[in-house]
Amino acid sequence: MARGRIISKTIPANKKMALLSCDTARLTYLYLNTQVDDEGRIEGDSFLLRSLLFPRDETKTKEDVERWLQEMHDVGLIIRY
Repeated sequence: MARGRIISKTIPANKKMALLSCDTARLTYLYLNTQVDDEGRIEGDSFLLRSLLFPRDETKTKEDVERWLQEMHDVGLIIRY
């Protein structure tokens, strides 16, 4: 697994990112990219991802993460399988 990832400066201009409902959904996408394996995969369990992406933020729920993941899938940023 990669030790670190570089966030591209083109992400803010991405049309698909603009379709997400809120800044926290966009931040979730960025955080998600720091956790994926070399092929860009990660288990899609919203409970697990909530704990990985927002370990100290108790205001985020697994339902929030699930909703944001579904939004990302719907606009084509991620593929869920």
